[in-house]
This record gives sequence, C-alpha cells and structure tokens, in this order.
Amino acid sequence: MDATTILADARVALHEQGRRYAALVGSTPTSAAPIVGSTWTIREAAIHLAMGLGAYAEFASGTPSPIQSLLNKQPLAAINAACFAEVPETDPGKLAQLLVNGLERFLDATASLPGDRDIIWHADTHIDLADLACIALGEYLLHGFDVARSIGHPWPIDPGHAALALHGYLPLYRPIVNPRTTSGLTAAYGIKLPGSDEFTIRFTNGTYTLDAAESGPVDCTITADPTAFLLVVTGRLPAAAAIALVLQP
Repeated sequence: MDATTILADARVALHEQGRRYAALVGSTPTSAAPIVGSTWTIREAAIHLAMGLGAYAEFASGTPSPIQSLLNKQPLAAINAACFAEVPETDPGKLAQLLVNGLERFLDATASLPGDRDIIWHADTHIDLADLACIALGEYLLHGFDVARSIGHPWPIDPGHAALALHGYLPLYRPIVNPRTTSGLTAAYGIKLPGSDEFTIRFTNGTYTLDAAESGPVDCTITADPTAFLLVVTGRLPAAAAIALVLQP
C-alpha cells in the first residue's frame, strides 16, 4: 500500500483504539494500580500516551524529536518523569479525557497532511508521516494490553491493526541494532506476516540492511500472526508461548 492509504487506515484505527484505551483507563477504580511487568502505574502510562500524542503532533508539524538515541534509555526516561511531575491528575475519568485530547490533537494535526511527509523521529531517523501514525497506533495497542492484563480485562488486538503498527516499526530496526552483539554476524532472516509486510533482515559481517522479500537466500524464515509477532517482538509474550498457542489442536 502507498503511504497515503496507510495513513488513512492508521488514522481510522487510531480514532477507534485511542478512544478504546481512554475508556479502559476511565473504567479503572484507581489510576495508582501498578502495571504488571512495569515500573509504571496506570496513571503514568496514561500520561505518557496523552503527552506523547501531543509530541507526535509536533513531529507531524515539523518539529524534530529531541531523543538522540534509542539504545540510551535515560533521555526518554527523563522526559517521561518530567511529564509525570507536570501532570498531577490521578482521577481515571479526567485522565481518560486527557488521552482523548492528545489523540484529537494528533488527528487534527495530520488531517490534511500527505502520508509521505518526512518526519524526523527519534535518533534522527527519517520516517513517513504514515509510519508515525502506525507507531502511535502501536502505543495504544501495547499500553492497552499492559493495562488490561493488569486489571484482568480482555484486550483483543485486531491482526490488521497489529500489521499497521509493525509496518510503522520497519524504519526503526536500524537505530536499535546493537553493534556489539551483531559484530561480525552474517545471516539473513525472512519475515512473513500474513496480511502484512514481508521483508528480509540481513546482516553482512555485522552490517544491517532491511531488504525486500525474496531479495536473496535466507538462513531461516519466520512466519507469524501479526498480533502474536507484535506481542513477541515488544516483549509482551514469550516466543515459546506464542508457538504453543499456534500448535494447540
């Protein structure tokens, strides 16, 4: 799909999933409840998303991201901590409204922009506006999963929405490559996600490239449901658990 179509699809999904996440936060008895597997509370995750979508609106308008590295977590952690201190709100209903406000700000900022508009994202990575919208969608899907799991609420993720989020992540693999662990590596991995992108991640003596599917021989091929792949690559679901689910009769 072209960037214009992807942006349109991502904006529709964002409108739906952003409000779904806001409703989830608004339904919690207390925003102070901890999130399983995280140091954050529900309140902090909500503020992260509400302020984050406001920042994404600025990126869409031409402001570069201030984050210079994706391997060094400290600058982003400092920005999040500042946001938590800046927004003292704890009431779940009011946090839900802050989330809706941040969502609408991003949707308004991108309403008349082309999908292939150049965005300077974290680590000086150039991505399309369509990619940015897909990354934002992934934030709602994943943080919604985290909160829902913590309070015992179901959070099904549509494979089509997961596929959009994964599309947005494609340009981000390069800046998160760890040169120490990939030094000297020569290997190629084919990735097939039904209904989504197929691509090859290739290392040649440690040098990373993202290649088209069928661009050359690969050492292994990973075929996965987009939702399962999204949860695995973001650390929400162990690979063994995902495989076990697939192998169940």
